[in-house]
This record gives sequence, C-alpha cells and structure tokens, in this order.
Amino acid sequence: MKGMFKTVLKIILIMLLMRALQLPSPAYARKGSSEGLEAFLLNNSSFGGAEITQLVNMIEAAAGKGIPERMLSNKIREGVARGVSYEAMETVLGAHIETLHKASELIKILRLERSPKGVKEHYLQVLAELLTSGMPYELPGRIKQWSEGYLKGADILRLCTHVMGLVNRGVPYMYANEAVILLVKNKTAPDTMEKISELLIEGARARLPYPETIEIIRYGISMNKDIGWMKKNIKETSADRLLPGGRKKESDADPGISEERKSRGQHRESGGGNNRR
Repeated sequence: MKGMFKTVLKIILIMLLMRALQLPSPAYARKGSSEGLEAFLLNNSSFGGAEITQLVNMIEAAAGKGIPERMLSNKIREGVARGVSYEAMETVLGAHIETLHKASELIKILRLERSPKGVKEHYLQVLAELLTSGMPYELPGRIKQWSEGYLKGADILRLCTHVMGLVNRGVPYMYANEAVILLVKNKTAPDTMEKISELLIEGARARLPYPETIEIIRYGISMNKDIGWMKKNIKETSADRLLPGGRKKESDADPGISEERKSRGQHRESGGGNNRR
C-alpha cells in the first residue's frame, strides 16, 4: 500500500514539475507571435517593460477581434527599425488597428470573409491602404448597392482601388466617383469600366473640364458608342479649341452632345441637378 502511495506521489510531483517548467516567465507571459514580439522589443528597442506590455496587449486585443497579429506586429517592427518613439508608436498602432477594424467590416459588407486566409489578408491590407489614402468608408457599400448584384466583392474592391488611383493621379474624387458610378449603374464590365474612366485623365491632358468629359462618357454610353468615339469627341471638344471670350469653335464632334449639354443645363436651372452622390 505504501509502495503504491509513493508511486502515485512521484507521478503527481513529476506532473507538477513538468507544468511548472512550461510556464512562461512572470514578466512576459505570452504565447506564439506575441512572445516573439516581446523578445524583439526587449532586444531592439528602448521601450520599458510596461510600454512593451501595453503594445502587446493592444495587439492581442485586436487579434481577439479577428485582426491578424502579423499585420500589427510588422507595423511595430517597422517603427522600431525607424527609431520611432514609444508615444508615436502607440498612436500609430492605435490608428492602424482602427483602420483594420474598418477594413474588416468592409470585408463582411463585400462578403469576402470566406475567402482563403491568405487572400482575405490581402483584401484586408488593400482596404486598409485605401482607407488610409482617403477612400470614404461608404464607397464600397455604395458601389455594391448601385451594382444591384452584378459585381462581386473582388470586383468592387478593384473598382475602389481604381477610383483612388485616379485620385492619386490628380482627378478630384467627386469626378472619379461620378464616372465610376455612372458606369456601374449601366452595368459596364469591370475591365471596360476602368478603360472608360481613364478618359478623365485624357480629358484633363486635353484641358477639357472634368464635367464635360463625364458628359461625353454619359452620352456615349447612352448611344452605345465605343471608347474610340469617346476619345475622338474629347479631343474635338477640348479646351484648346476655345475662341477669345470663351466661345467654342465649331467642330465635327457629335451634335448630340451639345443637345445633351443643353438639356442638362435646363435640368439644373429647374432645380433637378444631375450630380451623382
């Protein structure tokens, strides 16, 4: 009986010892990537223990809500490499977490949450970058609404990227947005949509005001014209054809555009307005 008791006691002591050996150090009790990040900060930053704990706690809280830890820990590693202070690091990390939360919400709105892990993280990163660059949070949802189901989430994300790409190239957001919305409402194919909206850049190079370029695009779509026709009319109605006093020279541009312009002007005077949201 005593022999059995001693055996059981040994087993219990061995189990307790093994469990004790598995416990992390009291100062930094973390698991996985968090533990690795703490070790990195201890060895490569001037942050104190409390500051390191705060940064790691922020990351773990965000990870608990579905934000990939790697996307956040990489942000910290980049900041340390640049010599960013703790105060700046905490501010930047907090803003980045907030942006990723919004991007995660947009992932759900676009129904991309069931994408493979790597693809989903890519979408999340793209949306976060778009939001940081100034994309309105509402844009993806609005495009989805206006498309009435004919565009998939990945197509909508692609269009949002294209809109902000136009903005980065100098097109005011309101006109880039209006052109894409016009094309979405007409259920234009995504590839064609991008090519047509690029005409905003071509119109600007020809010194044509953005509203006139959009008018040509609108009329061209309504008449089922191709991109070549639109390019031709942009060139023929460009601002360098103005006579003294601002009057436009006569050209062989499609006369229907003038009628369209006239009707839109009357519509505005009557209080109708034709600007897209």
